[in-house]
Amino acid sequence: MLPLERYRVIDLGTAFAGSMPGQYLADLGAQVVKVEARTRPDGLRFGPGPVLKSRAKSREDLLELNPNFHAINRGKQGITVDITSREGIRLARELVRVSDVWIDNFTPDVLPKYGLDYRALRQVNPTLVMASLSVAGQEGPLRDTRAYANTITALSGLSTLLGYEDTTYPEDLHIAYGDTNAAIFCAFAVLTALFHRRKTGRGQFIDLSAWESTACLLGEPMLEHQFLGIIPGHQGSRHPYAAPHGNYPCRGDDAWVCITVTTEEEWQGLCRAMGRSDWAQDPRFVDGYARTKNRAALDSPVAEWTRQRTPQDASALLQREGVPAAPVLTVRDRATDPALRQRYINDVAHPMFGMAPVYAMPWRLKRTPPQTRGPAPLLGQHNADVFGKLLGLPSGDMQTLIKQGVL
Repeated sequence: MLPLERYRVIDLGTAFAGSMPGQYLADLGAQVVKVEARTRPDGLRFGPGPVLKSRAKSREDLLELNPNFHAINRGKQGITVDITSREGIRLARELVRVSDVWIDNFTPDVLPKYGLDYRALRQVNPTLVMASLSVAGQEGPLRDTRAYANTITALSGLSTLLGYEDTTYPEDLHIAYGDTNAAIFCAFAVLTALFHRRKTGRGQFIDLSAWESTACLLGEPMLEHQFLGIIPGHQGSRHPYAAPHGNYPCRGDDAWVCITVTTEEEWQGLCRAMGRSDWAQDPRFVDGYARTKNRAALDSPVAEWTRQRTPQDASALLQREGVPAAPVLTVRDRATDPALRQRYINDVAHPMFGMAPVYAMPWRLKRTPPQTRGPAPLLGQHNADVFGKLLGLPSGDMQTLIKQGVL
């Protein structure tokens, strides 16, 4: 039995931030019902790319071929209902009555307009745990802010730390860090609220701010400013208190190894691995402070040593001496490396494009390990199961609602 098999989750989340919390809960065993509208499906369904796009036989098929949607919504059930309609609101409230968790990432002004905010839903189900993930939380002057992941990282202060040392402008982070980080916090908060509910019998509302969940991880830069008055800026791949530190070129085409030395033990290990016993006695490198002041004198010979080796050989030699080092992998390397693939990748059969790899949960419960229990749902695939079997809606009524555009 998986840890969350007794729980049902209503998942109105979209994109990465809103969809990933439900994916974590589904892998842990929860019945996660993903709610979309036929007039407004999850935006991740769009843009499958030219290779998969060629497999589509209809316009509807195009909504089922995005690998991102497949990975983030695997193991969920999928229904369609227009929650802006009177009947759609009624069905949503009936689903709340028999569920445990509600997750959404609407802006704070949306759900109250339809009587689907927490104040209204707790009248239907007092034990409901409701998590609303927004850019800046439900209250305050920024509550109505619209944003994408890179906007969130900009608002958090993270963007000002990214860039080469000799540039004056912040870099744009081209991965959805602000979204995915908020999603992890959301899943954790839901689990905490369910634990509290099990002890007390009471549900509660979770107000999650995406930019705050990103900003709270910038511990070192925040402390530097608070205690030293420093405004940290671009550092490239260097670190203010560690040397050698960064990515060093290796033998091969665009091949690199990442090396980080922070302790005296690691420094001694680096000297042994590189055959540079003379460095251990060099006054320029006598301690961490001296090494950061003379990092240029270190980086050049370290790079000369790594250029003679592959990333795998260089990291193996350093690891043998207790030095944190690893090859800098591409996305392809990560997916094809046997050691990484063993833990990181699960293959899931999708009805539209066959077997496809999805990332696995990065942690394991030894007695009840998380499971990737199936592909992402097709649009409205489980309408009959949820509305018919679970809520008891007669098939004739379902056909009427389909014709009316509610389902």
